[in-house]
Amino acid sequence: TAAPAHGTTRLVVALVLVRQNEVVFAGFLAMLAMMPRFGMRGWGFAEWRDAAWRVLPYALPVVVFVAFWIWNGAISLSKSQAAVHPDVSLHAGNLFFALFLAGLLLPFHAIAGFGEFLARARTKPWLVAVPLLVFAAFWFGFASDNPYNAQSPNYFLRNGLLLAIAHAPWVRAISAAIVAIAACGLASTRLEPRAAYWLYPVAALFLAASWLVEQRYMLVPFVLFLAFREHRSRALEGATAALWLLLAVLIFGGMMAVRFFICPGDP
Repeated sequence: TAAPAHGTTRLVVALVLVRQNEVVFAGFLAMLAMMPRFGMRGWGFAEWRDAAWRVLPYALPVVVFVAFWIWNGAISLSKSQAAVHPDVSLHAGNLFFALFLAGLLLPFHAIAGFGEFLARARTKPWLVAVPLLVFAAFWFGFASDNPYNAQSPNYFLRNGLLLAIAHAPWVRAISAAIVAIAACGLASTRLEPRAAYWLYPVAALFLAASWLVEQRYMLVPFVLFLAFREHRSRALEGATAALWLLLAVLIFGGMMAVRFFICPGDP
């Protein structure tokens, strides 16, 4: 309906003002707004008018984004940072890193789903090639060449990990295996409503648009995936919640001890 559409439009506009490339999620919300019209037959003038009215509010964030781009001359607010945040370029780093983090944060889901994937592969042997292709794609295609990803690797855990993947073959192999298991294990996760599957191409575009490999870019795609996904067994969900609680305590303790993530100077 129009009322909640305008509310979410204001939210997307706010997102654009903070993180400009999040404008792509206006398209995802437009797909959700169109959900009641999916599968309908016999479209006439009234149906097209209703569809346009549903989608129209999500054009506003796009207009705001384009106006900002023209006014600023670059997508990055800081023109001095524009070189390391290019306007129109696609990179695979964040796509692979998102799958890697999904495997670490949803290990029970990924392993359970991968077991189901292997069971299907018994009747469809060609499926065995999928994890091998994903492994190879990560091995040969993952790159973290943004200069900011090389700063203070002994202090910033992410940068240290990315450099280890780049220079230590065994770390790259383990990371590629995690990515392959996560991709195959989570691919069968059902999303509701049906229009929520648009999250995958929209999130892929959003992540690929950023050259800098950084976990904060995954927050919106991960939150939306968790919101629309079908839950598994209570035991599996409970184990995942316990894992997240442990990770939260460890990360909070490390932050308070100024051991990572909060940089008082040049460590």
